[in-house]
Amino acid sequence: VVGQTWNRLPMSFEQYLDLQAETTAFESVAVHNAIQATLTGEGDADRLWIGFGSASLLSVLGVQPIRGRWFLPGEEGPTAVGAEPVVVISYETWKNKLGRDPEVLQGKLTLDGTEYSIVGVLPPSFRLRYLGMHWLGEDPDGRRDAWVPLGTAGFRNGPSLEAIARLASDATVQQ
Repeated sequence: VVGQTWNRLPMSFEQYLDLQAETTAFESVAVHNAIQATLTGEGDADRLWIGFGSASLLSVLGVQPIRGRWFLPGEEGPTAVGAEPVVVISYETWKNKLGRDPEVLQGKLTLDGTEYSIVGVLPPSFRLRYLGMHWLGEDPDGRRDAWVPLGTAGFRNGPSLEAIARLASDATVQQ
């Protein structure tokens, strides 16, 4: 990334939905951010970096989980009301916290007191920096121990989402 960071405004969930619906220059748009949460029930309580992202995030990045799946559109935002809380974990969390349990997709994680069903495991060393945090001296390596869908209760997102997009095949960078 080259340039100034203070002239980039964070995006709200509503702005993300508008951009996704109205864009012709992008094939797809995604948003993400990160916070910390406490993992309990797996040995001593531990602080984890939790990413929250849109259902479109991995497709924009061209990444596939190595086990299970990523989030479904019905699990994010306002449509997620009443949906079962789900989480996708990092390979490192699967390895270090869950001992590479082959039945991981039938397991649960408890984050900040809420139980989440594990639906996927990301590839080893998957990283995604939230550039606003990086430039503030936080988030040094983009590591996320687990991911929850955008809008998950307890991880409300406010106007601080960072957008990324995949350029449409018939669009130019100038567009």
